[in-house]
Amino acid sequence: LTSGVGSAWGQLRWAPDGTRLAFGYQPGPGPRFYREQTTRVVNLDSGVTTPLSGRPRLDLPVGFSPDGVHVVYSWPRDGRMVNGNELWLAPANGELGRNLTRDLGADIDSGLWLADGSGLIIPVDKDTRSALWFQPLDGPARRLDMRDVNLHNHFSISENGKLAFIGNEPGRANEVYVMDSLSSAPRRLTEFNAHVARVTLGKQEIFRWRVPDNSQVDGVLTYPPGYTPGRPLHC
Repeated sequence: LTSGVGSAWGQLRWAPDGTRLAFGYQPGPGPRFYREQTTRVVNLDSGVTTPLSGRPRLDLPVGFSPDGVHVVYSWPRDGRMVNGNELWLAPANGELGRNLTRDLGADIDSGLWLADGSGLIIPVDKDTRSALWFQPLDGPARRLDMRDVNLHNHFSISENGKLAFIGNEPGRANEVYVMDSLSSAPRRLTEFNAHVARVTLGKQEIFRWRVPDNSQVDGVLTYPPGYTPGRPLHC
């Protein structure tokens, strides 16, 4: 499908009608062109390749809308690689578009469209937790009520709006969970690691502190199993 100078790399995303394919592009092979990576869209009928967003570099495809009219891509905040990524919504004709996730203040480079095109489900890391959020095309994102379940990594959306994902709970390792709708509670589908729940594990709690520039950071403190406050630890 492609020709000329350059090199293709991963990040393949189809347009819904199968006539266009977005792919990662860099001007030459090898890691030395990493900072110049961008996304191109090839028309399968004509073979013509065009930029996804018109940005000169660092835009990565997230996905075309179900009707193929829009596309969402990620781009580093203010164009600087040292910053986290944000999601942008743009017409699928090569325009820059507008920022969808600026107010979240989180590093987001992936998401899945809902079948009705009303928005995307995105993974968001906040503090020490990872969760799924619904990002509408207009307005602020909202966190889905995942109760005590922490998103581990992969997730998927069915045509009728059910969510499946890999997650874990306090005292239990990764399992497969499903949410029947965006407003329902998650249900655990597998019991692969039920034996872990029968083991006494160390209690975990979040703690926060200030660093020299007065920014607040956070972490997770894990106590030894059976720890009793005030009693010395013998290592």
